[in-house]
Amino acid sequence: MVTGKDQYNCFTSTASVVIGVGDYPVVNLGQDQVLAAGSTYTFTPSATNGPIASWLWTPSANLDCTTCPSVTATAKNDVCYVARATNIYGCASTDTVCIKVFCESSQVFIPNAFMPGTGSGKNDILMVRGSGIKLVKSFRIYNRWGQVVFERANFVPNDRNYGWNGLIQGKPADTDVYIYTCEVVCENDTPFVYKGNVAVIR
Repeated sequence: MVTGKDQYNCFTSTASVVIGVGDYPVVNLGQDQVLAAGSTYTFTPSATNGPIASWLWTPSANLDCTTCPSVTATAKNDVCYVARATNIYGCASTDTVCIKVFCESSQVFIPNAFMPGTGSGKNDILMVRGSGIKLVKSFRIYNRWGQVVFERANFVPNDRNYGWNGLIQGKPADTDVYIYTCEVVCENDTPFVYKGNVAVIR
């Protein structure tokens, strides 16, 4: 409360204001996470001493929102996120959570058989499929005598334009079992090499 008066004490005036004092919020983002490259994880933090008026997540890379209380991160590289929560009193606190990214063999899928020449758009092209893969460095198909019958390099997965259509020098490949090798680089720059067999079915 404050009271004011003039120099002659002829009048006085009084006014008051209520000040609310809030505590600093306590933010908990949960445990650090170890995730496969390309996978997603949703952080749902808890906060006390609110109400919380605003959130800010940094850095913003690979987050679906930077001002939401709950965010979903896509695992591409090792990263630590900091969330800042500010309550209605202007008091703010932060917490940090880290993601460790790894690459695993199950992130690439190459069928063990395909039927070229059908034109169905279903399993008629032998292509490299996968998630969390930054680059396919090489994709080679060999016949049973070790000769390269198909080869592509430096492309992204899931692209039919870089798949094998079952032709060898313009002619349909024989019904047989072929060998493939596929070298990839994951989102976290980890290299992987895949090897296997694929049957051409007609």
